[in-house]
Amino acid sequence: MELPARNGQPVVIFLASLRLMKTSSGVRETSPSGVGRVVQLIVCASLCSAVCYFPVELHGTFLMQTQATQAYGGSVVSYSEITVEVDAIPPWGRCHRRRGHHVILKDSTGAEDCMRCFHLTLKTPNVIQIHAEGLARCYTNEEAARATCPDDRAVSERRFTEIILYRKHQEEQLKANGLLGEPPSPSLQGSSLHQMFCPINGRYRFQYSANGEEFRCAEPFSSELSNCPRGDGLTVRFRQCSFPDFDVSFLCLGDWESGRGGDRYLALMDLRKDPESRPRYRCGLYREEPGTGRVYVALSSDSTCTTQLTSATSGYESLVLTPVPERSLPAEVESATCRFPEWSQGQWERARVEAGTLVFRDTERFVTLTARCVTRQNSTPNDRLLVYGVTQCGEELYYCLWMRRRSLNVMEFQLGSNPSAHPSDALCSDDQFATTTWVTQGRSQSSLASCPITGDYTGVIPGTTGLCARVASDCNNPDIMFYSVSSCDNKTHVYEEREYRCLGSWEEDGVTYTYTQRRDIPGYQCFSGKIIRSGDEAYIKEAGESCMRGEDPLLYGMKIAKQASCNTVLPPRPPPVRTPSIPPRKIGGRPLVPPLHPNTHDPYWYRAETQHPSTKTWKAVTGRPRLNEIPGSSVGISGGSRVAMAVSWTAILAFLALSAGAR
Repeated sequence: MELPARNGQPVVIFLASLRLMKTSSGVRETSPSGVGRVVQLIVCASLCSAVCYFPVELHGTFLMQTQATQAYGGSVVSYSEITVEVDAIPPWGRCHRRRGHHVILKDSTGAEDCMRCFHLTLKTPNVIQIHAEGLARCYTNEEAARATCPDDRAVSERRFTEIILYRKHQEEQLKANGLLGEPPSPSLQGSSLHQMFCPINGRYRFQYSANGEEFRCAEPFSSELSNCPRGDGLTVRFRQCSFPDFDVSFLCLGDWESGRGGDRYLALMDLRKDPESRPRYRCGLYREEPGTGRVYVALSSDSTCTTQLTSATSGYESLVLTPVPERSLPAEVESATCRFPEWSQGQWERARVEAGTLVFRDTERFVTLTARCVTRQNSTPNDRLLVYGVTQCGEELYYCLWMRRRSLNVMEFQLGSNPSAHPSDALCSDDQFATTTWVTQGRSQSSLASCPITGDYTGVIPGTTGLCARVASDCNNPDIMFYSVSSCDNKTHVYEEREYRCLGSWEEDGVTYTYTQRRDIPGYQCFSGKIIRSGDEAYIKEAGESCMRGEDPLLYGMKIAKQASCNTVLPPRPPPVRTPSIPPRKIGGRPLVPPLHPNTHDPYWYRAETQHPSTKTWKAVTGRPRLNEIPGSSVGISGGSRVAMAVSWTAILAFLALSAGAR
């Protein structure tokens, strides 16, 4: 934040965010279009000569802090653009070898090859964390480069250089979202940022200090922070502080585990238009105090997650947030003894149920709804309940909540379409639920649930030429499923691979729905399918995050055929440790598809070499730095769009088909 300071000079100061709920999976894709990414994949499928590829979730243009200068009580930061392409990250190099979070990039633009090993982690759809030996040194051979790959322990102990990449925003997107003081637009064509829930819920009063108590807001009931009116932004109002009053707004880019004492990291973007005197992006730590709801927040002095940042209570800027007391409940709500079903109790993906209270983060409207059970309706299906709902901004209405248990780990619910300011049995009538649109939720601490198909399946992507998909189960862990897209002619040429954990399946109108959790990156995904010929064939399709109905997999899905089966008898499965997978058993004379995933415990990445590393110094790109100015095209990009949007493989492969047809 910028505060007026001595001699009329601006001072770089704060911002913060936190959350009531302990998970941060509330993500909504803001763009219906994935054309930019499709163009990249088409270009790569035709021209790329790389050995490996990056997941589509990493693609896009990001900003990296390149310089931070202490000034005016804070940091003046300059940034450079870094573009993650299908098979390269210019100017660091092209993907030479990738395994798990590790990737070796090779830069062949100089007289000698220049190789570096990076540890890449997608912390949120808007933030990539990188660990590496450094950018000032690289190696002329692969063996020397891989000897420097950071392992997980070295990363947690911060023994390597850390780089944070923030996904680049577009001014048009912020305007379309109403984040720059303009009415929100329902469409965000060409947008790059992913909308994320702020890890904060409701309104807080706060105390504030920065730069060693030089700037303070000691009065506990004057300054206010809230995520109103939208759950993906923060509004902060400084009042009665040691500096003049002012307001500032931030966009939340996501939060993630820190692995230290219950603190979580958070990332924010300053929405003011004059960023010359402060960091545009901020990183901090926060922690909620059990019982009181009080939240502690600390921020670094620049755009890194390390500079002058130690814990949620120790940073360049520190805040203590105290919740604003809620208004009294209506008498009929206060006296209600209604409870939500026992099977629904606990923590879910974006919801928490405790006795008669449900807290849910709605990624369609970006509001947090606290619903209190008033009565269970006896005249309607007994899973409909009359509830009293309050948003994080204090809006109060009565709804009907329809809950369905789909499996041990999966529930779905709907809210009646026409809430009211007054309670009424009519709120739970059938005409309130005219659509088949459900909210699907997976349990956070889930039990073992097998995937609906086992073995190894392959199929040709519909409408494409030469692209095949593979769906494979882990025979020793029936809840694990792998999915990849590759060349039909060369199965080792893998364009994309994903790993899922099945949370539960159910059948509805002849269609099997399977809800899964991504294991390679954060996120959830639903699949719909039909299994035929005793499991030898199946038709499957993606069904979004909330199990979209109405599309028959036989008409719109992909046909896959079994290539191998798991052994009939599996050894006992010891609970918390996962043993090596049992390979599928071949069927007849069909060739067994090559393994989808390499051994993630391969010492290849961490074994020190006896050979003395051959090194050369990396010469940094020089040029006149521009304060908080984003270069237009300072980093090369191989013809693909810089837009990074989630897009289903259905859309991607349709475009690939058109490209192949044109050739």
